[in-house]
Amino acid sequence: MFKKIIILIVVFSLLGMVYGETINIGDLEVKNSSPSDNLTFKLNLNGNKYMLKFTHYGNINWTITPSITLYLNNHDISTFDKNNSGLGWNKKSKSIVVDKSNFNIGNNTLKLESNGPIKKYTYYKLKDIILIVNNTNTSTNSTSSNTSTAKAPIPTPAIVIGVLTMIFIMFKYKYKNEL
Repeated sequence: MFKKIIILIVVFSLLGMVYGETINIGDLEVKNSSPSDNLTFKLNLNGNKYMLKFTHYGNINWTITPSITLYLNNHDISTFDKNNSGLGWNKKSKSIVVDKSNFNIGNNTLKLESNGPIKKYTYYKLKDIILIVNNTNTSTNSTSSNTSTAKAPIPTPAIVIGVLTMIFIMFKYKYKNEL
């Protein structure tokens, strides 16, 4: 029984090594009836690196609506136009590294706004917007890629320690059963 408790403590300590937080913000959509859309979310952490990830698509006529802009606390962080848009059948994923000075501790507002008229039955949507907050003290290189290879912000040492712990437990039970 004591050994099982120790194993549980080790597993929970590994889970506690996750150094970031992922916040699900929601969806934003502009259309004829609402040419702008806002989402307010609360941020309690003061991280060193922030990344917004979402899928964007729509059927906007780009000759009438020249662009759609994404704002964070009234700071322009991304613009969608005919060169980087996702059509209804061609959904595109995007990751944006956002400067920490654009965030407030507490309430933050994410706004999607059309920079022109929107025809009836047309729309543009940002779906499944998530914010990844990284709390490490590592500096970011401006030439590095903005997309991460993992879906969850789990550091490499936590993965290595977890794998080594599982191997240790498997060998321990294997030799215990052989005796």
